[in-house]
Amino acid sequence: MDKYPTRTTAPYQVVEEEDSVDNRTGRINYVDLVEDVRRGDWNSTRYFLESHPDALRARITVTGGTVLHLAVASEQEHIVEELLNMISEQDLAMKDNAGNTALHEAIISGNYRMVECLITKNRSLVSFRSALNELPVVSTMAMGHKELARYLYSLTPSEELEAEKAEQGAKLLTYAIHARDLDLALHLIKRCPSWAFAFHGEYFSPLQALTVVMTSSQFARINWLKRWIYNHSVHISSAGATDQIRLDINQNDQERSIGSGQALLRQRRQTVSSLLNLFDINMCSDIIADTIFSAISRGNFVFVSEMLEANTELYFIRNSSGMTIFHYAVLHRQHQIFNLIYGLKQKNDLLRYRDNDGNTILHTAGKLTEVTPIDHITGSVLQMQREIQWFKEVERICPPMSKELLNRDGLSARDLFTKTHRNLREKGEKWMKATTTSGSVVGTLIITIMFAAAFTIPGGNHQETGLPILAHDKLFKIFIIVDSVSFFSSSTAVLMFLGIFTSRYADEDFLISLPRKMIIGFFTLFLSIITMMIAFSTALLLTLRGESWIFVPIISLACVPILFVSMPFRLLVDMFVSTYGSGIFDRNMKLWF
Repeated sequence: MDKYPTRTTAPYQVVEEEDSVDNRTGRINYVDLVEDVRRGDWNSTRYFLESHPDALRARITVTGGTVLHLAVASEQEHIVEELLNMISEQDLAMKDNAGNTALHEAIISGNYRMVECLITKNRSLVSFRSALNELPVVSTMAMGHKELARYLYSLTPSEELEAEKAEQGAKLLTYAIHARDLDLALHLIKRCPSWAFAFHGEYFSPLQALTVVMTSSQFARINWLKRWIYNHSVHISSAGATDQIRLDINQNDQERSIGSGQALLRQRRQTVSSLLNLFDINMCSDIIADTIFSAISRGNFVFVSEMLEANTELYFIRNSSGMTIFHYAVLHRQHQIFNLIYGLKQKNDLLRYRDNDGNTILHTAGKLTEVTPIDHITGSVLQMQREIQWFKEVERICPPMSKELLNRDGLSARDLFTKTHRNLREKGEKWMKATTTSGSVVGTLIITIMFAAAFTIPGGNHQETGLPILAHDKLFKIFIIVDSVSFFSSSTAVLMFLGIFTSRYADEDFLISLPRKMIIGFFTLFLSIITMMIAFSTALLLTLRGESWIFVPIISLACVPILFVSMPFRLLVDMFVSTYGSGIFDRNMKLWF
């Protein structure tokens, strides 16, 4: 078999070419070609292709890709540009075994330059579906390449996005929301509002994606729903070879141009009712209901409140379990959404509803499930306290008969609370007993030390009168005061811990009684530790007066334990706020429906 003649791959470098044809089968061996492309060696690649013209269309990779697929995947831009001069438009549309063109390979890496080169050669590539049956613009947005997606969107024919019941358009809108490309999403909704309610396969509808991606704080910042439908003329046009899409907003005879890196549009605020008015509420009720319940489970207060304000009939929707929005808000412990009930004149009617299992809203408040979000609360004691606060608040506003009503399992709301919270109550009891035991030991040690220190005072006593020699010294007076404060505060702490240890640990005790004792016990224990260190420092000053080189470093070290006292202080603050703070329920909300 003949060999290739000697060829030059770089200045002053000569390489002997190996066989490119298999001696047994007579087929061309593409191993060298693959290696040359991956190395970015265009000279060797060109020589191979000139010697074997059919290699341009041959499937040379394991996945059935051509040399162009390989060059794009390897991000060898200069080779891609050279190959485009050798390949026809038809060959450019060749797909690998998975059904992807070279354009789809370029999209994966997000290489803007290669995408532009490929489309310039064959613009119809923007209409070829990928292995996932997605248009290139849809796949690009799904991968988060926003600038590239904007460029492809400007070239994608409208009929491609609207085909198959607008599945591609709905996907693009959903991915734009997930990528936070809000200006493009706004344009898509303006272009076809029905896309916001369209489902596509296993994915969320765009409206549901909005509740997943946007938290309440983000909603408040950008006022998304209030900008969905707006009274401006918006159009997107190609920016030529630039990496920007131009959104022209005509407002007050001014034109604004927003680049692809900017997501926020300064538009006139409108309520979501403008969007809902475009549709028959009965046609969209299922989608809207599912979206609202999804938003409730994620605590998206702004989304829910805007939807309810736009159409007050949504207050009475139910999910598949027969729960109203307030049942669901209580189940997921979303207090901001639950607070909306205080502004309703018809709240007594809503509070009487039952779900499919016969549970009233009070039963829901007494139910602790795996979806109940309590992990963000510090410690099982505060978690139990928050659960009781929820139950008590719902019980307060419910009709009196709700307390006695039984569900299908024959349980009252109180029985259900006791049953589902048994493990949490036991965890709280165990934690409090362990904590109070440790605190009692520390408090007892401080009592012993400070009691002894009161009678072994620094400086000694007069032999005749028995009075302290340093009785008139200001430092001595400070020593006596802080020693007494430490002694009495540690004694109080031990008594509080003893009261906690001997408590009956009923559900009601976790609301006020046990947290109050714990607050007093922790506070007095911290106070006794701090005053003990102060007493120690003043005693050193009295004893080693004039020897600053000794007592200054020692007193400095005495401050170290005080710093560590602040570590559990956060728990004390959380417990105080939870017990004596303003609470999470806004009972003073004004009536508005």
